[in-house]
Amino acid sequence: MKSSRCKCRAGLVAAQAPSIGVFCDGCAAVISAGLPTRSCRTCDQDLCGPCFVKEAKEANDGARGPHAASTAEVDAAPDRPPTRPSPVAATGLAAAPTSTAPPASGGVHVAARGSPRTPAPQLPPREVKAKLSGAMQRERERRRLLDEQWLVEQARLQSLEAARLAKTQAAAAQAQIEAAEYCTFVDGALSCAERDLVTLPLAIAAGFGASATKLDISWNLLESLESVAPFFFLEELMVDNGKLVSPIRLPELPFLRVLSLNNNLLTDVHDLVTGTKQCPRLSYLSVRKNPLCPDALLGISSEGEYTLYRQYLISQLDTLVFLDATAVTDLERKRAVTRFDDAHYDGSIVPVADIVEGVRDWVGVTVAAAHRWIETSKRNNPSGQQRATPSTTTPPAPCAPGTATVASGPPPPHRPAATAVR
Repeated sequence: MKSSRCKCRAGLVAAQAPSIGVFCDGCAAVISAGLPTRSCRTCDQDLCGPCFVKEAKEANDGARGPHAASTAEVDAAPDRPPTRPSPVAATGLAAAPTSTAPPASGGVHVAARGSPRTPAPQLPPREVKAKLSGAMQRERERRRLLDEQWLVEQARLQSLEAARLAKTQAAAAQAQIEAAEYCTFVDGALSCAERDLVTLPLAIAAGFGASATKLDISWNLLESLESVAPFFFLEELMVDNGKLVSPIRLPELPFLRVLSLNNNLLTDVHDLVTGTKQCPRLSYLSVRKNPLCPDALLGISSEGEYTLYRQYLISQLDTLVFLDATAVTDLERKRAVTRFDDAHYDGSIVPVADIVEGVRDWVGVTVAAAHRWIETSKRNNPSGQQRATPSTTTPPAPCAPGTATVASGPPPPHRPAATAVR
């Protein structure tokens, strides 16, 4: 349709509002993105549906020129359905007059069908733009205030963290001063050996728990390793010549590489495996001179029993490189895996000494039974003759009168013929 607002010959064509939206040049309303509109990009003119219908009606009411909108074009305008013939008009009957006065009973007034709608009041474009600019300014101010509040909160949290860190460092320094009588600390190595400690004092854990990487608590009276839990970053732990008993209650030490538990009172090899599995980087383990460790060199057990113990630990601890000061070879690891893992070993170890003792008992019982059987046979048959079996003995044949009777019984034993001696 050719509009008075459009100065070119193209006229307003049906289109959709762009993604940023446009202003209607007729009523200054905002046409949201994607809504139908009538636009002329050459003249930069945009009309919403109601304004286009309004201008089309005004053009039809006046003189119809060559560019006047047709009825079909008006009906096809957006926001207005096409007109349809009334069923009453089609039948030729007169329609009853419709009253637009409000009901006497005070009910809600409903406008008659086809009555013109009262357009909503529209603001001028300048006022609309001013309102939008004010809303955007208020939103920017709100976001600026939120950013300032966030920065203030971050600064407060940083100050609290700094104060907490300073307090922790001061407490650690005080704890180190108090723990000086129990230990010595040099370059990450903490030594508390020969102090007769039943447990590690809290001052030692608070002062050196976060900085110690090596800990030596040998020659003490500790019965478990629960007090080592604060030393999370330990790499080496020596607890030799002590009073450790099973279970050792070894805490989780993810950086531990060396563990020495020589000459203690450990008796449960399965508890040792369970505890050391919490140390995924363990590569050196020594538990010599413990009841759970068979030692063939000291004559405590046989070489086969120590081999069985060693293969069991190697099969359960994949990261071991040294066990009891002896390197773990590839062939030894392969044999250990073949013996335990491939056989779906259930974890119960029978010492070789017990097996040998059981075999000796069985052999002793068997030999004693054999001796008793031989003695019984000699007492029942002192002459050594073989008795005839009733099932194999044949009755004697009757003898003729006047002949001698042969006594029944086993035949005389065979004697070799005498050899003449020249």
